[in-house]
Amino acid sequence: DGVLPPGTMSYLMISAVISSSLAYFLTLFIGKRAARYVSRVDYGKLVLSIIVFIVIMVILFNGATGLLILAVGTAIGLLPIRLGVRRSHLMGVIMLPVLLYIW
Repeated sequence: DGVLPPGTMSYLMISAVISSSLAYFLTLFIGKRAARYVSRVDYGKLVLSIIVFIVIMVILFNGATGLLILAVGTAIGLLPIRLGVRRSHLMGVIMLPVLLYIW
């Protein structure tokens, strides 16, 4: 029938309340420590390591084609900053062909 028995639904609700309460307090606990640690991280090194990681993953999973798409996507993403226009215009330019393709 697809309907859960009342006992099962109660267990699910109790589990949700317990897990969300635990997650709330864990977030507060971990967040305070993470805030202290994040302020000490060198932002430049972090950004560079993330870029290197993304490039390596693209090469591993997609090869040269993926690397070309990554480069073109990066160039397109940097265009609004260089031209001084809002990024929302870029999203419109990207979304229109996608919507036409889907429709």
